[in-house]
Amino acid sequence: QQSTAAIISASTMSVEYASVGGALAVIQTADNQKFLYKGLIEAGAALPAEKMASANGADFMLMKEKQRQIFDGKSCERFIKLFNELQVQQDVSFIAATDEYLQTTFEWASDATVRAYSFNQNPISFEEHQNWFLKKIKQPDCMYLLGKWGNEIVGSLRFDITGSNALISYLVSPRHHGKGLGRILLAKGLEYLAQQNKTISTATGFVMPQNIASVKVFERLGFLCTDENNQLKFTKNIYR
Repeated sequence: QQSTAAIISASTMSVEYASVGGALAVIQTADNQKFLYKGLIEAGAALPAEKMASANGADFMLMKEKQRQIFDGKSCERFIKLFNELQVQQDVSFIAATDEYLQTTFEWASDATVRAYSFNQNPISFEEHQNWFLKKIKQPDCMYLLGKWGNEIVGSLRFDITGSNALISYLVSPRHHGKGLGRILLAKGLEYLAQQNKTISTATGFVMPQNIASVKVFERLGFLCTDENNQLKFTKNIYR
């Protein structure tokens, strides 16, 4: 707390110092520090020790701001949310999409919030959705799943398979937004896909940059992101 600068190994001590806030340089001194070392630097909360001497006041001001953003005193809230998500994850299961759910999926797809983050933002008619849905659930190269939480259908997850790649499309029921179900559906869906189809080695999803919720879902699940034609492309080796 009394030091304005520190050079520390990338251990828990570096986290303690970053939570206090100051000019921080880290050194990896053991193999088990590599992820913390990388994480602190990529988050802007620390510099590699070799770059400390060339940094200036503006760099340190920005670093302290990043540290305040990360160590914001809300860890308790995040842990509670995480544990709640883990409980929900235990209760979520999948069923195959059938024509019984035509109306439900139309209501989801035509919701204004859902359409705002779709690549095709034009309104869709029931007939359009019906033609698409009834065709899609019969395609052999498509795994179309509906997520159940208890007795309620809460979202959909679709894998369109080409060769060894599965293209991801998922949707959470608008009445269940904000509950972490997007991450849960995708995480459990990838496990289900790996069990059901051993030929799939990669999964890919495309997201609009302004769809922050979906961006965070893919990032939390370890997908690699690239920019492709003004879209964010997320890719992951599902067996890694």
